[in-house]
Amino acid sequence: MKITGLSAQKKSKGVNVSIDGEYAFSIKHSNTITEKGLYKDKQIDEQEIIDILITDVGNIFKERTIVLISKRLRSEFEIKRYLSKGLAKYFSKYSHYFGENSDNYKNKLIEEVIDYLKNKNYIDDNKFAKFWIENRIISNKRSLNSIRSELFQKGVQNDIINKLIDNIDSQVELETCKKIAEKKWQKINEPDEFKKKQKLFTYLSSKGFSWDTIQESIRHLCIT
Repeated sequence: MKITGLSAQKKSKGVNVSIDGEYAFSIKHSNTITEKGLYKDKQIDEQEIIDILITDVGNIFKERTIVLISKRLRSEFEIKRYLSKGLAKYFSKYSHYFGENSDNYKNKLIEEVIDYLKNKNYIDDNKFAKFWIENRIISNKRSLNSIRSELFQKGVQNDIINKLIDNIDSQVELETCKKIAEKKWQKINEPDEFKKKQKLFTYLSSKGFSWDTIQESIRHLCIT
């Protein structure tokens, strides 16, 4: 097989690649042609086509992921999920090249992109967990148990979660609970004070606060 055409796309910066006189695939990233040494009349085989497609989509998703992380730090699990979803569409589009090895190629590329991002310090679950905890505490909207659950759902390892949360002063969570209790107390429309306390207790409990923390917060409101 031979590359017979490299033509710029009219509505994007991509390049259409023709092989043996027919359109074969598109290259979307500007670095790919240079990296793979592509030129008109170059002889090419099917494995080289696969390598070109993987290089191109890898370049694209490295940049897209960096943009995503620049908006908010992400856990490794979140990035893997993002890549898996995005790459699935691409590998489906060119399934006639990847064949039955499509999933293997995709999974290998995901690990390659993850390694690249880790080496560039864009992915660090310890740094992400610190960011997440600080953000949640500052917002005064989450108990430590809730934060712990959120981090677990984002794929952060338990040892990282436990180490960071166990180092937080319990007074910090108490102050958070007090602020939430104060706001909620004003919004509970219940004339019976006992029932109002019960509703507040139930609400704070649903937020993940412990019995002791809730009791102390209620005492702070002088309603016990």
